[in-house]
Amino acid sequence: ELERVKAARREAEAELVRVKDEAQEARARAAAAQAQSAAEWGAREGKLRQELALARQSAGAWHGHVQQSRAHADAARDSAAKQAHELERLRAGWEAQQQECAQLRAQLACMQTSLLAERARVSGAPPPARLA
Repeated sequence: ELERVKAARREAEAELVRVKDEAQEARARAAAAQAQSAAEWGAREGKLRQELALARQSAGAWHGHVQQSRAHADAARDSAAKQAHELERLRAGWEAQQQECAQLRAQLACMQTSLLAERARVSGAPPPARLA
């Protein structure tokens, strides 16, 4: 009976050693998995931080581009307003010149008529039909 108890005790001790070894292996696998997971998350976090930095840089560049575009649009609008004002000024001057030309044409026509009438009077010829 003692031998049977000793044998059972040896089996129990062997089982305990086997269970302890399995537990040690499980702890080692868990530690390795945790280290690998931490490394993967660290790499992922680094990549995400880099992407965030690039996104911020890109946003800053776009902000600068938008401000520059607004400045160009403002300048173009101001230039267009100045050109419209200048065009209106030129149009008004052109209309004044057109009126002056019309007046000069009327004066020239009167002078031509007077000249033809004077020529007819001096030459003794009858006045041209358009003057009669």
